[in-house]
Amino acid sequence: GNTANPIMSLAHKDVYACPMVVMIGWRGAPGTKDEPQHVVQGLQTQAQLLSLDTDTFILPEDDHEAACATLTEAVAAAEAKQSPVAVLVRPKTFAPFTGNKPALGGTEAPGYDARPTREQALSALLDLVAPEDAIVSTTGFTSREVYELREARGEGHD
Repeated sequence: GNTANPIMSLAHKDVYACPMVVMIGWRGAPGTKDEPQHVVQGLQTQAQLLSLDTDTFILPEDDHEAACATLTEAVAAAEAKQSPVAVLVRPKTFAPFTGNKPALGGTEAPGYDARPTREQALSALLDLVAPEDAIVSTTGFTSREVYELREARGEGHD
């Protein structure tokens, strides 16, 4: 979805030939329980990538050696083709993080995270643009948050 334009207009082998491995969280992957809109997208993901002439790999879930081999193969394909390749990552492929979050600045208590929330970061970015400026953001939650923040500020959406 969101990577189609950059892949085709910038990184494609017939434009700037930028080899890269794009890891894509495969929401709605076949056989997984997910929201209806994600299931629809998930069923089309491989076909969309094929239509973009993008080689696609699926990261193995429970086999570290196979996952390393898949990533090695993906890097080799990107370099050989001089174009992006995709690695699809099914839900729950990675174990949840269980350690302490890194403390920023070195003086916070263990587990304290001084990074701003997404809403705080978006609000700070909105402070840098004029209310009449057009803003383009990703589809999904981030765009809904930008919309709500601009609404709360009394800024338009025209």
